[in-house]
Amino acid sequence: MNVVDWCSKIFHSPDLEAKLLSSDIISDFSYIKSNDSALSCPGRSSEIKFSNQKIKFPKVNGFRDKEVRAKALAFFANHELEAIEMMCAAIIKFGDQVPKDEFAKISRGIVSSIRDEQRHLKLYLRRIHDFGCSIGQYPLNDFFWKQFSKINSFDDFFALMSLTLEAANLDFCLFYEKVFKDIEDEKTAQIMRQVYNDELNHVKVGVYWLNKWRDNDSLWEYYLSHLPNKISPERSKGIEFSISSRKKAGMDENFISSLINFSDTFLIPKRKTNHDLLSKQL
Repeated sequence: MNVVDWCSKIFHSPDLEAKLLSSDIISDFSYIKSNDSALSCPGRSSEIKFSNQKIKFPKVNGFRDKEVRAKALAFFANHELEAIEMMCAAIIKFGDQVPKDEFAKISRGIVSSIRDEQRHLKLYLRRIHDFGCSIGQYPLNDFFWKQFSKINSFDDFFALMSLTLEAANLDFCLFYEKVFKDIEDEKTAQIMRQVYNDELNHVKVGVYWLNKWRDNDSLWEYYLSHLPNKISPERSKGIEFSISSRKKAGMDENFISSLINFSDTFLIPKRKTNHDLLSKQL
């Protein structure tokens, strides 16, 4: 199967099982023109459909309750699912903008990330089931997906996905790993560590390509120029900002220090970060 056809099948299929379609069936990483260029919304069954209902992420002081943990993991699982759909959409939509040999390399890298996201999704779904719940019990938001309509190239995609959403997830994974350990939920803590290790590689992929394309701009300048409208670099900072993680992902010191010093009117309540220690780590 061609990689574009594989991505289209996952994107449009409404069921969770189809979203987990193995990449082993891909035999061709060349770009083929698709009629899916609009990509208005991924296929989703009633179990996993997007909802306009607003629900808050549960507070960690309630995590000893299994149902509260299940609700938190439903948020995480939906983020993995949105990432799968956005990665597939990027391959479909932007593949004709790059040379053929470059597309093959880009698509292989993104498919590797999709494979990881599929594994994460399965881990979260199984753990939710362990708690006697299912993802279909919870309203699922489409915030991540809404950003896709704002991006117009692989540069934009890697700036948004790799260096913003996935970079923030490095912080979140480390934070929630500790939270789960503190309540002696080692199984879920191990899931967070697995996700963290994979996310490091996903961020590396984005750093690699933006560095390759940035010409005379710094990585920071190029990143800012490709962020979608109304997405702040502040969104790339999670709870307890991890400098070491960003170094492992290949971000240079100028990028990290620029991110540390960046501040704007980002409206999500300021996350607890260890800014006082940051300058000493650089």
